[in-house]
Amino acid sequence: MSVVDETPIPARTARSWTELSWRTLWAVSALSLDALVVAAAFWGAWAVRFHAQAFLHWFPPPHGEISHWSYYAGFLPPIVFLWLGLLWHAAGIYREPWVSWEDLAFGLLKGCFQGWAAMMALSFLYHRLADSRLVFATMVPLAFAGLMIGHRLLGDLWSRARRTLGGEAVLLLVGDDRTSEILRGRLSNLNHRRVLTMPPAGAAAIRRMALQHSATELFLANSGLHRDDLLSLADQLESEGVDVRIVPGLLELRMGEIQIDQTFGIPTLRLRHCSLSGVDALAKRAFDIGFSLAVFAAGFVPALIISALIKWDSKGPVLFRQRRIGYRGRIFEVFKFRTMAADAEDRLSSVREAADKQESKIFFKVKDDPRITRVGRWLRRLSLDEFPQFINVLRGEMSVVGPRPMLAEGELSALERRCGKSAAKILNARPGITGLWQVSGRSDISDEKRFDLDLYYIEHWSPGLDLRIILKTMPAMMSAKGAY
Repeated sequence: MSVVDETPIPARTARSWTELSWRTLWAVSALSLDALVVAAAFWGAWAVRFHAQAFLHWFPPPHGEISHWSYYAGFLPPIVFLWLGLLWHAAGIYREPWVSWEDLAFGLLKGCFQGWAAMMALSFLYHRLADSRLVFATMVPLAFAGLMIGHRLLGDLWSRARRTLGGEAVLLLVGDDRTSEILRGRLSNLNHRRVLTMPPAGAAAIRRMALQHSATELFLANSGLHRDDLLSLADQLESEGVDVRIVPGLLELRMGEIQIDQTFGIPTLRLRHCSLSGVDALAKRAFDIGFSLAVFAAGFVPALIISALIKWDSKGPVLFRQRRIGYRGRIFEVFKFRTMAADAEDRLSSVREAADKQESKIFFKVKDDPRITRVGRWLRRLSLDEFPQFINVLRGEMSVVGPRPMLAEGELSALERRCGKSAAKILNARPGITGLWQVSGRSDISDEKRFDLDLYYIEHWSPGLDLRIILKTMPAMMSAKGAY
């Protein structure tokens, strides 16, 4: 059994206090900023409600003194306090700066709508607030926009300050397996953090590396340490100001299938079958229908223009139909704008050889496919060819967010040969127009990683995850990375 290195490093304690000071300062700065933004949003909502001519045209103000600011100013302190408490609880934005703007947007949206719901509930309980309901509704978009801009600016300023003043946090990741690779990619996206990696090593070497580089957090993936050495290392590093996190390697990304069960008084890990059902399935379906109708309403005219361009560019139908495997293995026809020449199927054999030379063997797709039309190449780059799939969503064959719909001929069996029988689990959810793999590189990612992302989505589905993916889809479409 190896022995943990006992060499003292006095700088560790000072570094720990520095990190605590940074986090405290961030919480105070963010709270102060949000208090000002919420107060300004409430005043702005009052001004729009009672003084904006466009608003007054549709919603005339009530008679009497109710529209004066002095009436609303008395509610300002409790409203600010209420919103800060809900943002702290719902959004969790005061612990540290956000990782990405999508996460920031989701957290702020959740906090703002909870603040609006709380104020609406109070308006029904306290009749003097009854005439403030339009003010509350107007406050939500103003508060969200102000909070979003403020936190992004504060986060950028925060990152520069930490780098300039030497307060950049250091994360040490120990491991060299696939879980470590995925975790390293996610940690690298964190603001004001530098990620160091090292292969599995003894407890003494890990401790020495962590302390020499003043690491604030240690992630142990496949460290290879004996249980006693692992516990001893964790205890010692935590006493020296290093947060230790042990990454379970069990089933890697299939951790969503594991639940802690204490039925017999002993904590055990129980595998559960992952599939959307019950209330979750109904909620997701209701969202799909509402979102698809909104997209059709907004995209009707652009869709007509795209259809005309397709007909002008090449002969053939506007829509392309293809057999795909859907929920529970049901076969359906997916709709897309046609991006290839009308004789694309006849020319398929000529591009098979080029596809065989590429890394992907499961999902057939070729860069610079000669069958793609001029308009089709543009549609693919922006993923606009997927627009007709909202028809499939309304028909219940697809979802807005979900795994990639596989071809009915051959793809599932090829995926099972590559990834095992668990490949069939992606049939536990309706395939989606967008998904984790599409916002993570689209066709540039490997078959195995694409499958892992689809499986992760099914096992960790939540309304919040769907919203995050939708928020990330637009930047992914505009970047055109991996689209061909």
